[in-house]
Amino acid sequence: MLAERRIATLQKATIGLLLVTIGLVGGLELGTYHFVYQVSRNLSRIHNEALVAAQIRGGAEGRKEVLLVGNSLLIHDVDVEKLERRLIPNQHVQQFAIQATTYYDWYYALRGLLTEGARPDRVVVCLEARHIVLSSVRNEIFAHYLMKRRDLFDVRRTLHLTGTEAFDLLVANTSIFYALRKELRQVLLQYVLPEIPQLTAMIALAPKPQPDPVALRTLGAARLTALRKLMMNSHTELTLVLMPPVEPESSEIIRQVSEQVGVQLLVPLSQNDLADEDYQPDGYHLNQRGRDKFTEALIPLLLPADPITSFSR
Repeated sequence: MLAERRIATLQKATIGLLLVTIGLVGGLELGTYHFVYQVSRNLSRIHNEALVAAQIRGGAEGRKEVLLVGNSLLIHDVDVEKLERRLIPNQHVQQFAIQATTYYDWYYALRGLLTEGARPDRVVVCLEARHIVLSSVRNEIFAHYLMKRRDLFDVRRTLHLTGTEAFDLLVANTSIFYALRKELRQVLLQYVLPEIPQLTAMIALAPKPQPDPVALRTLGAARLTALRKLMMNSHTELTLVLMPPVEPESSEIIRQVSEQVGVQLLVPLSQNDLADEDYQPDGYHLNQRGRDKFTEALIPLLLPADPITSFSR
């Protein structure tokens, strides 16, 4: 009889502990969702752009729905509002950009969006040459905003992830608190130490390594081919915009590879078209003057209904 009472007490305690745990986890998830998008404009922007991108439905007669994807180079170097004003009424432009993302982030993001019904008429991928051959993703942010859960095993195989790394992506895909905990910590740290952005800019002054020419020809061709096939399956045009800094050798290789695989390449400005005064103090992202120059150069390249085999420069 005593043993039965102890078992019953243990069961009640276990159930109580489980309910408390569920309550804490639920509270963390709800609290993070409602709090983080209020304190972080960047995360709020990413959240809203992800929602809008998922709802894009093209096919309207006389107007194309254009989705621009990329990283901080897109955010800093392209004035999307000006771009859209100049492209209206023929094209409607929607940005979806996440800092520190590269090829595989957007390959899986676009695959997920198209699989779930998004139908842009045109996808414009804005990346630097070296970003095309990097084999990485932005970990938890990628898992939460860009990766569909069914792609996890393919991501693991492609990127040669360990079991622990794959499990992190799975948890981040499910839990907003787990996915954004590092970002939230950075936001709170900026409130305590407002100089953090300036320190980050100083770190960014380190020179960016140029991509290996052989990798650019081989991996570049394979990856652009895969991206083109993905777009063709959904009857979506694909355009690659080469973002500055544009190194001449890499630019020429990407031009040859794009022509070889049938991807439209746009190079709005070469390195010779930009001066040091067009860059921010980090020497990498464009300032307002450089942004205006790059946007003005990009607009006419997006205006014509060029065939997919046409190229700029």
